[in-house]
Amino acid sequence: MAREKPKILRKQVLTISAAEYCKSSGKHLEDFVLEGVNVSSSWGIDVFIRNVPLGTEVVVSYSSQNRATYLGPRSYEGVAREGTMSGTAMIPKSYYEKLKKKR
Repeated sequence: MAREKPKILRKQVLTISAAEYCKSSGKHLEDFVLEGVNVSSSWGIDVFIRNVPLGTEVVVSYSSQNRATYLGPRSYEGVAREGTMSGTAMIPKSYYEKLKKKR
């Protein structure tokens, strides 16, 4: 089975705010629909990217919190890892409106 192509690239996941992104790219905040993306996973940013809505130009305000729990000496792996990732998907209104019409 072919691997699903990511909707965005890692370099499109940014820690800056939506306002900072608009200022740096010469775009306007009112031209976007903002949608929150929240994922809990032990698999990292690749799982986060797969959960980003289709048509997203960029994800801003990205943050990640990771935890590791020691499972004891009898555990096969010894440590359980879990992460929570969140950010704001910026979807151009022009794309968002096209998508709504198709539904």
